[in-house]
Amino acid sequence: MLWLLSLLILGAVGLKHEVPQKKQPMIFASYRSLTGMAMYAPEDAPSTGEPGTGETTIKADLTFHRDRAHNVASVELLVIPDKDMEGVGAWVDSTNYFCCTRDIFNKADGCREDKHLHKLIITGELKRKGFDEGSYTTVDFEKGELDKKISWTHTVKNTGLDIFVVAVCDPYLGSITFEGETVWMNPYGHLPGELYGFLPFYGWMSIVYVVAAVVWFILNFMYWKELLSIHNYITLVLAMCMLEMATWYGDYMSLNTAGTRYRVPFVLGMMTSVTRRTVARMLVVAVSMGHGIVKPNLEKGTKKRILLLGFVYWIFAFMFEVFIHYHETNEVSPTLRLILTPPVAILDGIFWWWIFVSLHQTVIELTTQKQSSKLSLYRNFSFTLGFALVIAFLFACYQLYYIWGALYLEQWQYMWVMEVGFWQILYTVVFFIIMFLWRPNQHSKDYAFMQQIPKDAEDAEEFETGLGADTFGDSD
Repeated sequence: MLWLLSLLILGAVGLKHEVPQKKQPMIFASYRSLTGMAMYAPEDAPSTGEPGTGETTIKADLTFHRDRAHNVASVELLVIPDKDMEGVGAWVDSTNYFCCTRDIFNKADGCREDKHLHKLIITGELKRKGFDEGSYTTVDFEKGELDKKISWTHTVKNTGLDIFVVAVCDPYLGSITFEGETVWMNPYGHLPGELYGFLPFYGWMSIVYVVAAVVWFILNFMYWKELLSIHNYITLVLAMCMLEMATWYGDYMSLNTAGTRYRVPFVLGMMTSVTRRTVARMLVVAVSMGHGIVKPNLEKGTKKRILLLGFVYWIFAFMFEVFIHYHETNEVSPTLRLILTPPVAILDGIFWWWIFVSLHQTVIELTTQKQSSKLSLYRNFSFTLGFALVIAFLFACYQLYYIWGALYLEQWQYMWVMEVGFWQILYTVVFFIIMFLWRPNQHSKDYAFMQQIPKDAEDAEEFETGLGADTFGDSD
């Protein structure tokens, strides 16, 4: 667990993008994109207020160092309003040029005037997307000057993805290194546009779970003598859901307010999410086997297998969440993504397979025993899970289309729905249905111990008639 300890003690990660000094030097005819985020124009912002000022700005505080001071030279800083960078550079004689030089002067769009010389080539296409005179500035070195500090603020006028670029197109500059920080501020705060949806989402989800918890605890208080182990399991999952929503709401609120994500609450939030998902899967497997309703207890071997699968799932799912979803503020290695994605998918598949096999066996057993009330309950449960699986599969297919078609470049406002929002809502709906089906009532224990009656059809029907048809469904 050394990797977990290192994450917890490394401090914070920020949307105030730090540029480390160890970056490789830049040389003539090159450019480097530092970071890119979705920014709202003030009139398009979903909200305004502290810590935002109602304006959308990108501020850069950078220090540049060059290794050659014989001539006057300059570096360009640009904010380009399109993440795919299609409007940068030009093709001349089958060669892609990024800088306007004498060799290609007057041969390419963006390299036809004297003011374009020794500058990054910006085409008319990019200008039509919003690039103008206020989208760039220059860092001018005087003769004999090696170091230069600059503080530049760019005001964003158009909603879209913006990318911050440093360009070296001056042949007299030599090689350049730089360090510092860029601060991105939307009208409502530091959150990028693609992440803003998480803030109100987790706020409303926290309220929804609090209301559900109040109703659930009232039922538990009213029928505390009738509570079964499954009710305690549901209470545990419900408590973790409330903690998870509150933790993430606080995390995104802090990120929006300070522009900094502290690793301790971030990692704890990931642990809460993964633990909730793991316990929920283990609970559904146990319930599918009839635990607490058809069978008083599961066999020790079965319990161990469930616990083992849950433990392995937790380890891989946690690593996946921390290192893969960490891309909200940091880059992720493609190799790491390739290593961690298959195990989580396979373990999820094992859970689903085990759940539906167990449900099928439980339904057959209840059908054989002619326990119609429990059979109705498990059929409703099966229908709920089956419907959820179909919806999840269809949405996963759309996710692939969303990624394959690069729709996230145009529809970045919905990225939070695609990555987390939909799955949280689907899980919540399924969980609330489970809470409704297994809600405590005055007949809970009688209903649970029904399997202790004689197994012949005549006695079973007589017992069910005496207990009352589908008494578990009555909450009075």
